[in-house]
Amino acid sequence: MNVSPQPFSPTITGKTHLLGIIGDPIEHVMSPLMHNQVFHKHNLDYIYIPFHVAADNLEKVIQGLRNTNLEGFNVTIPHKVAIIPLLDELDPLAAQIGAVNTVKVEEGRLIGRNTDSEGAIKSLVDNHVELENRRITILGSGGAARAIVFGLVTHSSNITIINRSRPSMDALIHDVRQATKVNLNGEYFGNADNVRTIMQNTDLLINTTPLGMSPQNRESPIPASWLHPKMAVFDIIYRPLMTQLMRDAKSQGCKILGGLEMLVNQGALAFEWWTQHPADYKLMKSIVTEYLTNH
Repeated sequence: MNVSPQPFSPTITGKTHLLGIIGDPIEHVMSPLMHNQVFHKHNLDYIYIPFHVAADNLEKVIQGLRNTNLEGFNVTIPHKVAIIPLLDELDPLAAQIGAVNTVKVEEGRLIGRNTDSEGAIKSLVDNHVELENRRITILGSGGAARAIVFGLVTHSSNITIINRSRPSMDALIHDVRQATKVNLNGEYFGNADNVRTIMQNTDLLINTTPLGMSPQNRESPIPASWLHPKMAVFDIIYRPLMTQLMRDAKSQGCKILGGLEMLVNQGALAFEWWTQHPADYKLMKSIVTEYLTNH
């Protein structure tokens, strides 16, 4: 099926439902392409608009959006944490994570949710990656790592965070312990021998760092020799579709999963929450895959 983005002129009226995304920068985001093509394909009277919002303007913009007919919006870097005090209500999981990527507007009230966590877990489950009581290692301790960890702790308590700096790693470990009583392990990337040993005993490796993202396509957060065939590897990067880590893991006989499905899943969950229509996961994935393949 050819799903190349086609020029179209939606009929926008005063009844058209408005959605969007805020971030800085905003030019790279896939959400407008993904959502608007699906709205067009399924004849839904919605439009999704990207808004460039600098950090200094966040509070003013949110107050402005609250008083418009915008029905919901996504939140991307650097606003996922800073937006929380500006919201009226948080989903319990988003409150635990301490980050929001999706907001729904209901009668002027802003409700925050984190579909990154749900999207990541759905990607793993849909691809038959075993989670229950697995030994899981997560590279990085930023916002994406936080979202994924809080989704994983209901499946496994044997989780190790590996990071280049201690403050954010220690903060994540502390927050998980406080919220869930699960005591995560932590290791510093600089302790290579310890990290290598951890990898030898890892069932599922998840990379949440930007190492390997375009244009640094040949970079990988760990040496290929540290991977082994009994390990599943999930790299949440989606540009490129096949990262160096994934290539190395495939060559070592590992089961591999890239970030494309997480991107689609988190967007589809937001789509369903806002519109009350079932998301066309297959079409969403095809749209983004074709675009990324050709750009």
